[in-house]
Amino acid sequence: MLSVKNERGSLFAINNFDELPFLPKRLFVVSDVPSSAVRGKHAHYETQQVLFCLKGSIQITITDKNGVHSIFLSEGEKYFHDRLEWAEIDFENRDTLMLVVCSTDFDEDDYIRDLEQFKGIISLNKGMVQRRSKNDCK
Repeated sequence: MLSVKNERGSLFAINNFDELPFLPKRLFVVSDVPSSAVRGKHAHYETQQVLFCLKGSIQITITDKNGVHSIFLSEGEKYFHDRLEWAEIDFENRDTLMLVVCSTDFDEDDYIRDLEQFKGIISLNKGMVQRRSKNDCK
């Protein structure tokens, strides 16, 4: 992602989709999140996502087969959020903006919304899920 910030403002651009680990099918922006609210709180069976922090900062807590990990994104940074990762996302303040690019169309059946159910699923899939970092996108 190209990030340019100057006296005229900030520009974030994905110059071509080769920068992503998948061909995007859907995108959305999350904004105006109250400080006490936590977004996410689910995992996906199939969907992969790239989370871009467009403004502010974001704390992402990932639970996967390797345990619990925290990722901190500042403005202009991204994180590749793989399938079968439980994510809980805290926004620094109400002005924080996050762009999410998804590998699949929306499908409610792709969501795992119960943490205990998710833990059971990943214990059955140990060794099948690979851990990735915010720097795994080109």
